[in-house]
Amino acid sequence: MTHVEDDRTHEEKEAYTAGVAGTDKFLSGWGLAAGGTSVACWACKPADLGVVEEWVRSRSDMMRVRRIYDLGKWKPRAKHVHIYVAAECVPKLRKRMFRALIVLGPWPYKIRVVRNDASRQYHAFVEDRRNDTVLVSRRGFAKSKDAVSWARQKMYGLADMQCGTAQRQSTVR
Repeated sequence: MTHVEDDRTHEEKEAYTAGVAGTDKFLSGWGLAAGGTSVACWACKPADLGVVEEWVRSRSDMMRVRRIYDLGKWKPRAKHVHIYVAAECVPKLRKRMFRALIVLGPWPYKIRVVRNDASRQYHAFVEDRRNDTVLVSRRGFAKSKDAVSWARQKMYGLADMQCGTAQRQSTVR
């Protein structure tokens, strides 16, 4: 039986009907995908398939990258499937949809808080500055300060795990 996590809202499911999927080399075989494969899929508009596919193929953790032309009819053969919204992850698409605040933290992390004008909610992301990879994200904050506070806590937790103690200074640009 396939366990599916879909990050899209009802409105996003109607707008983002296509996607690009890939087998995750790192997450397959354990956790929710114990004894099977883990597939990540980035939902997008059909016109954005090329941009999303290029970005997914550039990721070292993805193999067997493929286009999905109709996510409503897609029947993945995997133990775990996670569907993300490409407009929130793919750098070339992010600029089109959101207004963002970037907070630089201890190297190599940064926080990006975006406001979706359609839903009027804030989304927080902790990213690796070297390759714009999203490490942790959470959606649905009513206030930007709550999103920044959550992301700072996650960012410093990641930095503490990586190098003991993090430099507790950040700058806003």
